[in-house]
Amino acid sequence: VQGSAATFSVRRDGQVVLAKGAARLGEHNLAIAVDASAQTAWQRGKLIFNGKPLGQVLAELERYQHGRILLSDHTLSALEVSGVFDLNEPQALLRTLEQRYGLKVTYLPWLAVVH
Repeated sequence: VQGSAATFSVRRDGQVVLAKGAARLGEHNLAIAVDASAQTAWQRGKLIFNGKPLGQVLAELERYQHGRILLSDHTLSALEVSGVFDLNEPQALLRTLEQRYGLKVTYLPWLAVVH
């Protein structure tokens, strides 16, 4: 990634999120991401989701905690989740799923099962 006065984030999967400025990836100019603030919130210690599918939310959360998170029913993966969560307390997101969305979370060593 090349850029001047650009703010961007590069994920482990190679995805580049441009938050401000101008940058190029190889021969391609990058466009500023529509939800750049939410996608770069981890740099400020937050996870922000606005109508994101539960499957995507859990995959993102799993990056910040020890162990795995599994969905017992894959039809739940499309459930839309919104909220702002603190990375210093990743379990709060799972508690919110239980309280706000009526889901249950079963905790086992190194595993949380959402159902």
